[in-house]
Amino acid sequence: MKLPKRKHQVKKSIITLGVALLCALIMFLAWGRGTPYALKEMIIGGSKRQTSQDTQDRPRTRQCMLNKGVCKLALPKRSHAQEQDQNIEIEASPRDIYALESVVFKVRGATSRELEGRIYGLNMDMGEVSVHFRRLEDGSFEGKATMSSCTEEVMEYRMALFDEHGMLEKGVDFDAKRK
Repeated sequence: MKLPKRKHQVKKSIITLGVALLCALIMFLAWGRGTPYALKEMIIGGSKRQTSQDTQDRPRTRQCMLNKGVCKLALPKRSHAQEQDQNIEIEASPRDIYALESVVFKVRGATSRELEGRIYGLNMDMGEVSVHFRRLEDGSFEGKATMSSCTEEVMEYRMALFDEHGMLEKGVDFDAKRK
């Protein structure tokens, strides 16, 4: 007779534990202590797919700052067809970047056929902003983006560059001020 009662207690304990975990998850997200992305990072450490979120350095070491001027990056050879390393320059205009205002990014020296930028927040999760670069007549690339607004006075962003073969560089950083 004790076996059926024990089965019922185990089943009840599992259900109680499940409800407690669900409540903890809801409180974690509702109190603003995290986002679904942060929760995923905590539980499984993110996916192995190559996206800009996977390339960000969680210890917030800042890369070259576009707000201070042109960022110069030396990219290693990626194929046997390339004779030497690529030296590219990235510039943002205007340098004083404000949320909800358009920013023009210019890349010089890239030998890629296609170029894309993926911008993500370092001090908050604002999703991902894609920058679709177009090739200009002089061989440089140009793309525009608008950073979203946040409660922070200064939002810290990183832009990773991708070409047709994948990620080019860990990225360049910039700050966007709130008006």
